[in-house]
Amino acid sequence: MNAYRALLKALWRSQRRDPVGLFFSFAFAPVLVLALGVIFGNDPRPEFGGRGFLDATLPAFASLVLAMTGVLQVPVAMLTLRDTGALRRLSLTPLRRSTFIAASLTVHLGLPHR
Repeated sequence: MNAYRALLKALWRSQRRDPVGLFFSFAFAPVLVLALGVIFGNDPRPEFGGRGFLDATLPAFASLVLAMTGVLQVPVAMLTLRDTGALRRLSLTPLRRSTFIAASLTVHLGLPHR
């Protein structure tokens, strides 16, 4: 468990240094909601069961941000670690691969990126 915490802390610090990842995990969702709110408004509509566009589609925006995080950030982070040789160095340590994968997914999908 100590290795998991230490790796989690190191991966979180390196994730904070990535401005593109920070944008997509922190700023993209509010900007998307604001832009679509300006375009479509939030007036009640019968096709949304009397709710507005934003009220009806807000859960989908949250899912979209999670999907974009998974599709963009996780593979890019793995490729960056591979290019820098960090994955090879990690493979020489007694750290289990499942611990590394769990810490990486926790950082990219679970922790706030502030």
